Amino acid sequence: PRRQTFVGFVDTLDGRPNVEGQREGPVFLRLFEPEDGSIRARVELNAADHHAAWQAYDRDQPVILQGVLRRTGRTHRIDEVTGFQALTQQANASSPEGT
Repeated sequence: PRRQTFVGFVDTLDGRPNVEGQREGPVFLRLFEPEDGSIRARVELNAADHHAAWQAYDRDQPVILQGVLRRTGRTHRIDEVTGFQALTQQANASSPEGT
């Protein structure tokens, strides 16, 4: 398995409060895969990333992340998650298109 970049939407937010009272834990994503179309994958997120996932879900924004995809049954798992963030309109507007 190799590290990949994934783009998709937050499907389900799970998790529990940590010792600081901030939610962290599993989040299920609907990701776009070139080979398989749409896949559902579980990621374990720390409190900061879990909050970013909640904000993206609330605003219906896509998310981007890097990690290692483990194919298991109908719901896959992404390990070694880094760079989790929402793709905002501002980020999309600042990317050069057609240049």
